[in-house]
Amino acid sequence: MKVTVVGTDYKGIVTRACFSETVSIVTCIDFNKIKVDKLNDGQISVYETGLERIFLRNLKECSLKFTTYLNSAIKYSEIIFLASPATQEAVESADLKYVSEVANQIDKILDSYNFIVNRSTVPVGTAYKVKTAIAKNYKRGFDVVINPDFLKEGIGVDDFMQPDGVALGTRSERPKKLMSDL
Repeated sequence: MKVTVVGTDYKGIVTRACFSETVSIVTCIDFNKIKVDKLNDGQISVYETGLERIFLRNLKECSLKFTTYLNSAIKYSEIIFLASPATQEAVESADLKYVSEVANQIDKILDSYNFIVNRSTVPVGTAYKVKTAIAKNYKRGFDVVINPDFLKEGIGVDDFMQPDGVALGTRSERPKKLMSDL
């Protein structure tokens, strides 16, 4: 399975590294080239127990990749995760700048069924806004799924690999199956 994750904030790095343990290829997108170059060189800016080992192994095995090229990463992906940064202030004031920017680009890139998983910390109703933004120009099938993470700092790898539960919101059966497989 090929997964693309947009965003490389704290939780995003943990999520991507852990996904690379279980799927064939995880491509991570960030629009900051300096940050992407550092990540491709194995430089992680966060500390999590067990993260560095997983990160470096999957980077070396090429199952974890970082790029600034949204187009190529999304075009060959089966699942697209939006894990864009959001501060508490952004959530409270509904600043969806990063999520909106990506949603407004995805519609020009998709060329077959795909689904977008919102993993960012955003207010209720964001999935509808993402779906509406993509549907403006993209008329083929796609779904938007909500999959909030509840990773606790310091034990994020353990939380991801052995979760107490997984929250998933969708109106379609197709992404339920793929998310279950993931």
